[in-house]
Amino acid sequence: MNIFETAKATISVRQAAEYYGLKLSRDQMVSFPFHDDRTPSMKLNEDYFYCFGCGTKGDVIDFVAKAHRSVEV
Repeated sequence: MNIFETAKATISVRQAAEYYGLKLSRDQMVSFPFHDDRTPSMKLNEDYFYCFGCGTKGDVIDFVAKAHRSVEV
């Protein structure tokens, strides 16, 4: 098992989102942090995320990669 498979097996998308400060609603929706979002449009579950606003989807690795690209250094 490589490092990415280990991370995906150990950390859920929800855990990663909460680590980055996102607060999920009761129905597991949150405002998409990578574009302006007036209402929650991103659905999170254990294995993947999906933004109904822009169509972006992915797993925990994709989420963390997007989070690090959006941070200015």
